[in-house]
Formats: sequence, C-alpha cells, structure tokens
Amino acid sequence: MSRNLIDFKDSYHDDPATPVKKSGKRSPRALFSLLVLAIGGSFLVQTTLASNISLGSGATVEFGQGIMQTTACSGSQPITVTPVTDFVNAASAGSFKFKSITVSGIPTDCYGTDFTLSAYGQSDNAKLALFNTTTSDIVVHNNAGTFEAGVGGTGITISSGSGSFTVSFDAPVSLASAVYKVTIQSGPHTVWACALGGPCVVNGAGQAGGTIYYYNASGFSCGASYSATGSPDGGLCHYLEVAPNTWGGTSTDLAKPWATSANAFSDIASIANDGKVKPYPSLSTAALGLGYKNSELILAQGNDATTAAGAARAYNGGSKSDWYLPTETELNLLCQWSRGVATNVTTSCVGGSLVKGNFEPGPYWSSSEASNDWAWYLYMSTNYLTPVGKSSAVYLRPIRAF
Repeated sequence: MSRNLIDFKDSYHDDPATPVKKSGKRSPRALFSLLVLAIGGSFLVQTTLASNISLGSGATVEFGQGIMQTTACSGSQPITVTPVTDFVNAASAGSFKFKSITVSGIPTDCYGTDFTLSAYGQSDNAKLALFNTTTSDIVVHNNAGTFEAGVGGTGITISSGSGSFTVSFDAPVSLASAVYKVTIQSGPHTVWACALGGPCVVNGAGQAGGTIYYYNASGFSCGASYSATGSPDGGLCHYLEVAPNTWGGTSTDLAKPWATSANAFSDIASIANDGKVKPYPSLSTAALGLGYKNSELILAQGNDATTAAGAARAYNGGSKSDWYLPTETELNLLCQWSRGVATNVTTSCVGGSLVKGNFEPGPYWSSSEASNDWAWYLYMSTNYLTPVGKSSAVYLRPIRAF
C-alpha cells in the first residue's frame, strides 16, 4: 500500500515548524483545530496546544477546512481531505470529537482501490481509535465510484457523492484536541471477510469457521427462543453455516445417541413443527432456525454432552456458542447443498452426489422428534430421511444460523 505525498509548494525540511502564537481569546473552533495529512511523519509537527496544528511553513489548519493531497491512484491530480469535528453532549459534560472526514475530487483512476485513513496523536507511531475503542484505520473501498466500508468497517456510515465520500463515525471516541495529523493511503482492494462483517455468500466462509450452505433473503426466526430477534445482531437470520467435519477433534464426524438411556422413550412435548407425522416429516420454513430451540429443549429434558444435541451445543467453533443440531428441514437443505443440487426448503434431497462438506455416507441426526422413542435422521448417501430409535449412535454435524 502506497502512502500519499502532500501537495505543498514549501520546500521539504526536517526542522520543527515555528509554533503558532495564540491570542488571549480563543474560540471553541480554534481550540479544536486540526491537523492534516502528514505522511508517515515526513513533516514534523510542533504546537503550543494539542488542538493547534502546524506543518510545512507553519500554517494552521482547522476542522472543516480541506487540504489537497495526491495518492498513488490519483497520480498528479490532487484530492481534498476535509476532517470535521462535532460537539458530543453528555450529562453535565460534553466535548468536541473527531466526528467525520470527507474525501473529494477522486478521479476514475482510483476505481477498485481501497483508501485507508488514520489519525495520530503527538507521537507519530500512536494511531488514535476513532470510532470504537480498538479500531484506528478507516478503510473505504471505491467500487466504481460507489464507496463502501472496507475491512473492519463496522461502526461507520459512508455516504457517496460524485467522486467523493464522507465517513461518519457512529460513536466517535477521539477528542479533536488529541488529533495532530491524519494520513491517507490508497492501495489494492482487500476483500472483507464475512467473519469481520463483510459480504457473506453461499459456499463461502461463515462467521465462525464453517461454510455457508443456505441463504434466505426474507429472513427467518432463530436463536434459543426462536424469535425474530434471535440472530447475533438482534434481527432475523438469513444464513445457515455448517461446521467442518473436524469439529469434534477427529478427521470424521462424531456419532452419538439422540438421548440418554433414561430419556430414550420420553417425548419432548415442547418441540413443535418437527414433523411428528410418519412416515415423512414436514419440510417447511417453520423449521428454519428452529434447531437451536429444539437442541435447548433436548438438553432441558436431562440429556447431556454424550448426546447429539449436547455435543452440538458444546461446540464453540469460531468462539461462537450458538451451534446446534439442525432440524429435519435444515438437515435436508444441508443434504441438498452437500450433493450439489439446488436448495429448496420443501423439496426432499434427491440427486447429485456427496461433493461438499466431507460427510460420511451414513445417517445424520436432526433435532426433530418423530415419536416418543424415535427421532428423524437422514442418510447422506441415499437421500433417505427416516425416523429411528433415540438410543442409536448416529453421526451429527453442528450448524448455526445468523
């Protein structure tokens, strides 16, 4: 990634700039004036106040003023960077915070690149956190003139203009008076992984080290309570993610009973929409995302980690604790995906061959009951969904919804 060169006519020098004298009366705007684009410390900054920025010839710059720069992608055409401060009110207190930054005059030669902006304190090496307590770099992707959050962009809002963008920090944390300089760089685009809040796609990596095998644009209820706010971000779920076959610490899936011997003949009345009508289960959208709640109900009956639901819930791949045993519908979709055929909620898994997910050719448990002593499982090798006794040792594969 190439850092920008500042477009100043002053000759380069290494001597500190002369401090700017302040009058006896200062406006709040002057007290929180800014800094700008010193590239990798190539200009030294010296001030009498933290809010007072001087660089090059010693000229000061305030928040809200634009500075023209060039970056690697813009060639000789300068772009303008304008930082903005805002007063953040609080009970019996308040402070000026570094609120947003606008970059304009971006040429079409910068299509496809990432811009990275950072702010620094008095030490050249001390990046400031800008929009949460840990993130300092702001990465913005130029998608053919439409600007999008890049890697680590959760917590910012981006608005696009014609050859320009404005990044606003949802919860700014850096005091304006702490900012001494800002840098901007342009470089190749880095794809933002799903696990970091980037785009998630079927067959791509999920949030927790698994693979996304199903997407539903409308969304579905999910979570331990099977609700419209059950996803990790508090809304509907849209994706199903399957764990790798090594999830249990071996090279193949584990095989466990559905229930302990003490519960092998006991019905769990609270499990609903699970297809208790034999010989076929009910494949429906009502069972999407329901496996988490089913798994919790199975454990509440007194079953433990020696059972399929217990082992699935105990898995914490990707440091996530919301893995569970799929319903018969979620398992059927997993079969369709693994066999390379189109996924359809209400269609039984038929055709294709096992090409994805490294599944065993035998049966896999669902979290859906068929009767007091039977639960549904699915043969991956023969596409056959059928009930069997709960005490049988059958393969399992954890999934999660988000």
